[in-house]
Amino acid sequence: MSELSKDDLNDLRAALLQELRVELMALHLGDDRTVTEAEAASLLGLHPKTLAKMRRAGEVPAGYLGTSPRYTLGQIRAMMRQIGNGHPLTSTQ
Repeated sequence: MSELSKDDLNDLRAALLQELRVELMALHLGDDRTVTEAEAASLLGLHPKTLAKMRRAGEVPAGYLGTSPRYTLGQIRAMMRQIGNGHPLTSTQ
């Protein structure tokens, strides 16, 4: 088994803390709680423009409140699981 570098450990720690934050929010607020695109991007560790581009390309699901895209915490949790299972979310170029 190889040793992880300090940078790898820090990256892993940050990813786990981010996932834990989303899980705790979903537990406290419920999976149906909606967040804005900016909030969703922050939770996913993406730039809001990247998430918007991915939404327009059909790579991530979103609901709408009027014309404003909204994401549920359940959707965000599912996207994080997809990232964690080795299937990273990528935006089309």
